[in-house]
Amino acid sequence: MEITTISEMVKSYKAGNPNAMEDVWVQMQPLLRGTANKTFFMELDDAYQEYSEALIEAIIKIPECNNDGQCITYFQICIHNRFCSLCHRREKVSAEFLCDNELLAEMVSCSSSYNQALFEADLQRYINQIASAGKRKIAELLFLKHSSTSKIAKTLELSPQYVNRIKRELYKDFADYYL
Repeated sequence: MEITTISEMVKSYKAGNPNAMEDVWVQMQPLLRGTANKTFFMELDDAYQEYSEALIEAIIKIPECNNDGQCITYFQICIHNRFCSLCHRREKVSAEFLCDNELLAEMVSCSSSYNQALFEADLQRYINQIASAGKRKIAELLFLKHSSTSKIAKTLELSPQYVNRIKRELYKDFADYYL
C-alpha cells in the first residue's frame, strides 16, 4: 500500500517506518527551497540544510497529525521559526540594515511613474559606478530586469551561490549609496 498524504507519511514514521521521513522531506521540497531562496544573508545550500534540519525536527516532534493541513501548517511554523532564529543569530547585519532593505523594497515597488523614473535614474547611476564589469552585469539583471538569482546564474554562466553572495553585497552597497 502506497502512502499518499503527508499526514499518513508522518503517522507511518511515528509507527516505526524510517523511510516515511524521507517521503515527507521530498514532499516538502518546495517549502524548503522557497524559504532557502528568501534567506538572503546565508548561502543557499546552508539555508537549505538549516530548513531541512528544522523539518526533520518538526516531523519527530509533531504532537498530532490528523490531516495534511495541520501537518503542513506545523512544518511551516517550525521552518519560519528557524528562519527567525537565524535572523537573530547573525551578527554582521544590524537591525538598521534590515530597515534599509525594507525601505529599498518599498522604493523598488513605488507606483508613481515620476518617482519610478527618479529611482531608476538613481539605480542606473549606482550601477554605472560599480568598478567590476561582472558585478555591474549582475546588478543590471537584478535591479533593472528584475531577474531571479537562478536566471542570472544561467545567463552569466555563474554558480547560484556566487550570484546570491554578490546580490547580498549589491543590496547592502546600494542601501549605503542611496540612503
